[in-house]
Amino acid sequence: MRLAVKFLPPWYPVEAPETEETLRNWITRYPPTTEALPDLSFTVIGVCRARDEMALLLQDGRIARAILPDTSLAPPSKDHPLEIALFDDVDELNKFIADDAAEHQ
Repeated sequence: MRLAVKFLPPWYPVEAPETEETLRNWITRYPPTTEALPDLSFTVIGVCRARDEMALLLQDGRIARAILPDTSLAPPSKDHPLEIALFDDVDELNKFIADDAAEHQ
């Protein structure tokens, strides 16, 4: 499924299947703070340059943002959970990306 996501730096689309698989595997190491991911498959469609945030397309069509723990050195545990922020639609994701891009200029 192609979404009309407008990726602006520091956000970039994930186009290579190998990159998507690596990022998806990284995300699944962390227990989420919501129940959005455990029973759903998802695809990583975008990543922030620092690779601490990723845009996801959930199997059920919802769009989400995964926020990794503050420190990449933190081992996956309940003390260092993955945060999931759900978006209502692609326009809401585009607004978030545009706002984030403006902050990084």
